[in-house]
Amino acid sequence: MSQEEIVAEIPPAPWSSPGSGLPPAGYRQTGPRARVWSLIAGLERPFSAEEVVRQARAQAWPVSRATVYRALSLFERLGLIERVHGLGRTHRYVRCAPRHHHHLICAGCGRVEDLPGCPLEELLPALVGDAFLVEGHRLEVFGRCARCWGESDVAHSYS
Repeated sequence: MSQEEIVAEIPPAPWSSPGSGLPPAGYRQTGPRARVWSLIAGLERPFSAEEVVRQARAQAWPVSRATVYRALSLFERLGLIERVHGLGRTHRYVRCAPRHHHHLICAGCGRVEDLPGCPLEELLPALVGDAFLVEGHRLEVFGRCARCWGESDVAHSYS
């Protein structure tokens, strides 16, 4: 799936239509949440909570660090963003479509792409048998994107 197709699937801010609340019902539409969403809505690369805080401060928006973390936590619960690991020492987030998917993460430039399909669906029953009730899973594959792969002296292997 191309980046354009992924971005096209990403919903607009959950409160973009007048009178709508945050799905599911019960989440309030607030100015700080809208500000945080507007800061991350245009990002095409992984971002950290601290980067969002710095962006807000650069625009002189009155959004506290705690508000940013709470908003990101809510957006993650709603499936609007996902936390990815392995990109340095801090968690990073990516905007994504609210559907089941996995990620390919470039260790060179940090680009994150959706992995097509779910290879684990067929493997999990054989891996865990009756010994474990699977309630969810996450797969993040780390490597180099085509651009970084071409710039790298690293051997191209799956080891």
